[in-house]
Amino acid sequence: MSGTETLAMAERRVAEAEQQIVRQKTILDAMVRDNHSYRVIDQARSVLARFEDSLRFAQDHLRFERQHYGYRPRSR
Repeated sequence: MSGTETLAMAERRVAEAEQQIVRQKTILDAMVRDNHSYRVIDQARSVLARFEDSLRFAQDHLRFERQHYGYRPRSR
């Protein structure tokens, strides 16, 4: 796998993790709004926490790949 492909895969994983978090927050908000049981809401919060952990891991990996392949953000 080339550096460009590896970097693109890491970027996709970050984007996917961000999307999972948005979906889970929507689900959690609906559960709270609809007065689901505390147990179910706590489970949804736990799932959200795991998604957030996954996002942090994916972001760390993306930073590593960018550093490894010499990625330099464009100046603004």
